Amino acid sequence: MTQDVLRTGCSVMGMLEQERVPPEQQAKIGVRLIGIYSSILFYWYHYAHHGIRICEETDPADSVAAHFLKLLNRHDSLAEPHPLEVKTVDVSLILYAEHEFNASTFAARVTAATRSDIYSAICSAIGTLKGPLHGGANEAAMMFLQELRDLQHANEALESIWRRHDRVMGFGHRVYKQGDPRSHLMMKFALDLAENAPKKDPNLVRIAQHIAERMEKEKHLAANVDFPCAIAYHQCGIPTDFYTPLFVLARTAGWTAHIIEQRANNRLIRPLSHYVGPPVRSFPSIEEREKEPSRAEQFDSRL
Repeated sequence: MTQDVLRTGCSVMGMLEQERVPPEQQAKIGVRLIGIYSSILFYWYHYAHHGIRICEETDPADSVAAHFLKLLNRHDSLAEPHPLEVKTVDVSLILYAEHEFNASTFAARVTAATRSDIYSAICSAIGTLKGPLHGGANEAAMMFLQELRDLQHANEALESIWRRHDRVMGFGHRVYKQGDPRSHLMMKFALDLAENAPKKDPNLVRIAQHIAERMEKEKHLAANVDFPCAIAYHQCGIPTDFYTPLFVLARTAGWTAHIIEQRANNRLIRPLSHYVGPPVRSFPSIEEREKEPSRAEQFDSRL
């Protein structure tokens, strides 16, 4: 649902502030979307869930992360977010901003390659990111962790997953076979939050570390960036439903850069596919088919 709000907001912006041709302001559009996403998301959220209309303006000097956290809590408080929370979200946005030819970036470039507008390309990317195999890993990781009471329960849950041959979300990466370098930095923030943040959750962090150790030791799978990001976001007081929108917020920077690059030397992206179905069969003409007995006649003749 929350990703749909941003996708729809991006589409509406494409109608209200259309991209002109030639697309000289394409980078400005990307910056504009990054700046307005939090306002779109939280105006909808507070009105839909609390029945109130918030003022979505914050200090013009605020970072994107500070703006996000202030609007998240705008319904019941005007208090400043903790500096460590702002720094944590800021760093996560940088780490999520760009990651070469992932599924959503490819979708954005395919759309851009048709000479469609930048809003349509980013809407394509958001729709792709919504899929749980791409953008929902940190949400899935947190939903798993929140069900665990203690280390014994964590061990039982892990072994149950392994018996079913299911995946533990937040582990392994198609690019980083030896471990995701981004995860180490985010884990430092998760540990720092567990000691110093107002919404710290040291028990959850302890369980998460235990799971990560067992996964690496017994399954040879290291945590990717989604796992510690989930732990960090939780301790910043961010509801799980907003993890993927934060991903959208960050990755719009990367998508915009890829769209600009695609347009600079554009070629239509048109992959080929190889047919692997039944082999070629003869195609008798209608006259030839009329001479042949029907299936019903063939069946009757066998009775």
